Amino acid sequence: MENIDGWERFTQYHPFLIELCEVVLYGNSEFSSFNDSWSVEDKKNALAHLKALESFEFVYSLVTLFRSLSYMKEAAVKLQGKSQDLVSGMGKIEQCSKELEREREDIDNFSEQLFRHASRLAQQSDIPIIKPRTNQQQQHRSNSSNASVEEYFKIFVAIPFLDHLINDVNLRFSKHSKEVATLQGILPINITSSTTFSDIEPAIHLYSDDLPNAAILDEELHRGKTRWL
Repeated sequence: MENIDGWERFTQYHPFLIELCEVVLYGNSEFSSFNDSWSVEDKKNALAHLKALESFEFVYSLVTLFRSLSYMKEAAVKLQGKSQDLVSGMGKIEQCSKELEREREDIDNFSEQLFRHASRLAQQSDIPIIKPRTNQQQQHRSNSSNASVEEYFKIFVAIPFLDHLINDVNLRFSKHSKEVATLQGILPINITSSTTFSDIEPAIHLYSDDLPNAAILDEELHRGKTRWL
């Protein structure tokens, strides 16, 4: 969750980061006491950062990253909380995946939102809203020279990133979610006369390295089942 919050702050402070780099490079009357305190290495790093920060490609990518990851925030809070509920958390992950898939299906609308946000951010720092330069081979292969700025970034940034994020979330959590969900079977409210060890076996295999003695879990489940019934 800290990373998601970090990207949000980075997006909000983007204009101020540009101003900071310019202060290091060129000085500023408001910070005159610092004007001569920067080393050659400081100025070299500031110039490199400034070149990246002043690129609309960077701004659009930053906004895409932040707005896409924001869908994961609620699930991250659930999974990282001190009293985390894994089953509920995995449910949130599945919900996030579905929301991202909906945005992917309606990519034109999502891309329009990204472009408006990125354009507002760029205009605050007088950054030209243009496509990056492409060589002739890339232009023929992708038809990028004919695309509008918004269309270009939709094709080359928004779509690939959403596809990657959706795929990564599904790979990381889908199987895990099903295995963890079997743990619901040991909650007193869910225990019935038909509850068996095989009902929770997938979760036992998943967490076997964290258990003190997995070999006696079937006996413990039997005792718990008898108690709660």
